[in-house]
Amino acid sequence: MTHLPRASARAAALLAGAMLCVVVTPGAALADESAEPITTTESAPAPEPASESAPEPATASAPEAAPASASAPEAAPASASAPAAAPAPASVGRSAEGPVTALAAPDPTDACFPGACISNGTVHLGVNDEGSLIVYDGEAGELVGLQQESTGNDGLRAGGPYEGWGVGDAGTGVSGQSLKALGGSSNLTVESFDVTPTTATSVVTVGDPQAPTFRVTHAFTPSLLDPNVYVIRVRIENLTDGTLDDVRYRRVMDWDAEPTAFSELVSVVDRDVAVVGAGTDFVDANVLGSDFGTEQGDVDDRGPDDLVAHFDLGFGSLAAGDFVEFFLFYGVAPTEAEALDSLATVGADSYSTARPSSSDDGAPGTYFFGYNPFPEGLEEAPVDPTDPTDPTDPVDPTDPSDPAVSDGGDTSNRVTPAAATVPVSAAAQLPATGADSMAPFVVAGVALLAGGVAMVGLGRRRVEQA
Repeated sequence: MTHLPRASARAAALLAGAMLCVVVTPGAALADESAEPITTTESAPAPEPASESAPEPATASAPEAAPASASAPEAAPASASAPAAAPAPASVGRSAEGPVTALAAPDPTDACFPGACISNGTVHLGVNDEGSLIVYDGEAGELVGLQQESTGNDGLRAGGPYEGWGVGDAGTGVSGQSLKALGGSSNLTVESFDVTPTTATSVVTVGDPQAPTFRVTHAFTPSLLDPNVYVIRVRIENLTDGTLDDVRYRRVMDWDAEPTAFSELVSVVDRDVAVVGAGTDFVDANVLGSDFGTEQGDVDDRGPDDLVAHFDLGFGSLAAGDFVEFFLFYGVAPTEAEALDSLATVGADSYSTARPSSSDDGAPGTYFFGYNPFPEGLEEAPVDPTDPTDPTDPVDPTDPSDPAVSDGGDTSNRVTPAAATVPVSAAAQLPATGADSMAPFVVAGVALLAGGVAMVGLGRRRVEQA
């Protein structure tokens, strides 16, 4: 009788240990299963560009003459020069293409080849392989620049292919540009040009093809926030062994807002520190010219006239291997008010609008361009990674854990456009890289499991001894 309480206590310990094993074991297994997709996502290799083996033209493109009207068919542009084999990407930052986007080189039989015509059902873009806009659509017999699908009107094409960009470093004197209306491209080599029906990604190098100074990526994707907007995610990489002291970028567009092309009303607003110049003066894409950084100030409904807009971005110094990344936007909305709403939705605080002079409200279509430095926590996903042709999949771009937002890479070499010498800490990007693993829970579960087993054994021995 004197041993009965002790035996009961030991039996209770035995029962408690067994229950602990039952509770802990499934929890540990669940934690391990939760961690597995994160590990898989982080280690997934980036897709290989499909364009390296694609047939490439052999001759350089001749300068295009601006057509007399938007509908006048123009001879299909001559082919761009054959790019050298793409070198291995620099091991900096993360891929601009996103996690699993199925890209392919443009089909040589496509009506817009060697460029591409892409659309989200609302906005139709003609994209050159160098990252500028306005291509000839051989099937439609017309140029396509920034087109409104519902009306067929275009905001850029009527004056010819006068839309483009330039990049350079004032310290080394190296620059390159793509502006088809003014002699085509200069000092650029196309590494790859990959497309889907809704997206296009152009990658070029600038400078000596054997030892380039820059790699520039323009990734065109439908906005996940607004159907009136196409996003251009731009990355400028320093491929040299030294620091570039004065990195610059320019985007220029000749607005021709149909149906009143050559007689539009243009506005320009500059609100960002990286925008060192903006205005409506006719300029080329050369960032080393004396007109770079010319600040005209805000312009409100200038015209009606044949007007352009340009934006000059200054990023300061860029260390070897680092890159700067930012967003540009092109789009069209039914009215000027809706265009401004779209710009606000994507956070474009510096922008230009062009509306036809035939109406007071900007109908039937107001065209727009915008700039936004790479916004942390509001990253436009390229497309739904499970279906690259469908940009309508609902995605919360403020949630970095969403696989369509996170691209699972390292951002330690990215620098902020507003302060090009300040690296973005990789630690700040942990939520976007899948680093919130369940490993701590697995360790705790194993420890508790071991303790439970020990309690079962001890209780068992004491019951036998009793």
